[in-house]
Amino acid sequence: MTSRLISKKYTLLLAVFLLLAAGTQAFAQQAEEGKAAVGDLIAESLGEHNSEWATHLINQALTDSDQDWKDVKGKERVLVSPKQAALGALQKNLYISLSREDAKIADEAIQEAKAIFLPVFRVSGDFTSKTVNKRSKEAVIMTSKNLFTPPTNIPPNPNVTTPQITQIGWKQQAEGQLETHEVYASKPGKDDPSYDANMDVGVTQQLPWGPTLDLGVNLAWNGNEYNEHGHKLKNPRQWTMGTVLSMVIPLPWTQGFGPDSAQELARDISEKQSEQSFWNVKSTINSILYQTDHAYWNLVGACEALKVAIENRKMAKSQLDRMEAMFADGMATNYSKLQSEAEYASAKMAEEEALRTMLDSSYALAVLVDSDPSRTQANLYLPGKEMEGVKGLELEASEARDMAMKTRPELKSSKLGIEVAELERDVSENNARPNLKAYTSWNVRQEGATVGYKTPGDAIGHMADPDQVIQSYSGVYNYPLFNRYYDAKYKKAKFSLTESKIVESSVQNNVNLEVENALASLESARSRYASSEQALEFAQIAYDRVSENHEMGEATEFELNAGLQRLMNAKLAFVQVQLDLRKATSSLYAALGSIGDELVKTQAEVGDFEKYRLGLLKSGGAMNFFNLAEK
Repeated sequence: MTSRLISKKYTLLLAVFLLLAAGTQAFAQQAEEGKAAVGDLIAESLGEHNSEWATHLINQALTDSDQDWKDVKGKERVLVSPKQAALGALQKNLYISLSREDAKIADEAIQEAKAIFLPVFRVSGDFTSKTVNKRSKEAVIMTSKNLFTPPTNIPPNPNVTTPQITQIGWKQQAEGQLETHEVYASKPGKDDPSYDANMDVGVTQQLPWGPTLDLGVNLAWNGNEYNEHGHKLKNPRQWTMGTVLSMVIPLPWTQGFGPDSAQELARDISEKQSEQSFWNVKSTINSILYQTDHAYWNLVGACEALKVAIENRKMAKSQLDRMEAMFADGMATNYSKLQSEAEYASAKMAEEEALRTMLDSSYALAVLVDSDPSRTQANLYLPGKEMEGVKGLELEASEARDMAMKTRPELKSSKLGIEVAELERDVSENNARPNLKAYTSWNVRQEGATVGYKTPGDAIGHMADPDQVIQSYSGVYNYPLFNRYYDAKYKKAKFSLTESKIVESSVQNNVNLEVENALASLESARSRYASSEQALEFAQIAYDRVSENHEMGEATEFELNAGLQRLMNAKLAFVQVQLDLRKATSSLYAALGSIGDELVKTQAEVGDFEKYRLGLLKSGGAMNFFNLAEK
């Protein structure tokens, strides 16, 4: 048997491995075509990130700067990939821990609700010992004596055929006298001390639609070995048994009756609350990934801006060195030299400002991902990934809205909230009905006050031959004054249901607005991407030409500085539009919600989707919150 289980287990592992291999091969084939299902990206390797890029930028900025930057040089440099940043944020965030605890509480509430319909067993026993102590008092009492006289014969009547009295006697009582005797207030019997013992075994079962059934069995032992006349029994029979079957039945259309009773709907409410907490966890994770995503790419954008500032400062320095050489040879005026010096000083200030922005972005990311607050100031977080071109998902507005309505966890949670409110309203309405219950019991027992059965087995064997059969029926009606408590609970439940519906409408409006804003931002960034890229190309060409003309003396220093400034602005604008496109794409993913069936099936360009998101969920053990099949 064990070998079969092991064989099945290894067969299952081999099947999973083959499926993953097939999925990876299919992903590679689709990648060659430029398209891939988003769900297939889960199996994709995250790859290595460029760990030298940001470090080299910082070294350049610190080496060539005139400032000391002690606060930067003393920091420990920590390279962070997008995956590491997101995982750190997920591990640190307390809201996820709270959401997971809420999910655990909801799961336990389901077990608690299910326990209502589990049988409840009870076992009890008791032993009683009774001892009567003697208490008496000497008292003077009147005694009397009976005197009997011989009977007198009566001759019979010959005419009477029925029995006749033939003798008659007279009873006389002699005069009494006062005597002293002992009078007992309590007197021990022959069986003192007397003993009794009982054992009760029973089960209570909650039935569907409200009734409660109780079955109890009692086994009793009477230790009295004397009968009521004080004679010792030769073979005492001291064991008896009794059985009690009782039911409590709420009458139809009263409190506690029907499929909408509290005990009937408790499990449904708990299950929906558990599922609601599940979606709340997904919503929390989605929000954290969105925040971390923005913070990470803000840091990448700051590093890209620093890179542009460093290049601009180098070009300004080269231009200044050439101008100083020309001034030394008498080929340039002092005014032109001062212009180059001012441009170089401006470039250095821009570089220092970019470095400061990068440090602020690093701190903002550290606050999100570092679990130790003392390290947020001591560490300098550097991105392990450069800015890459991204076009974003190609989605129509209607398609995006439909997808968000199917996958957004907040909508799932709000719909479940309405269902829970409806169930709670039904329970409150049921509780507001008249509380009218019928009680019935059937008591079958053996009488053992004088004579029972010799052994417990004999008593059990004669259960079908009882000494007493007692049946009772009763009804109880409870009605609180004005029924204010349950009426108020019912009205409160109806208000809560109305509130839940309003919340769902509000969430739908917010989701639609977020999708619209994300699509608008994405379209704006995509349209600006092409124009910004073209503007950068033109600015580079213009600077190269003005630089050539300046060397030939056909362009002034002012024109050269203006061309350099336009080139730097074009580079910064292109960095910004790349960052806007990246953040707009991230906003669209967040607006669409968690990874559900619709998003997984979406065909997108291989490089479009944030691959690290899927990879971190797989490697970080969080995929159970983003299962591909709808829960």
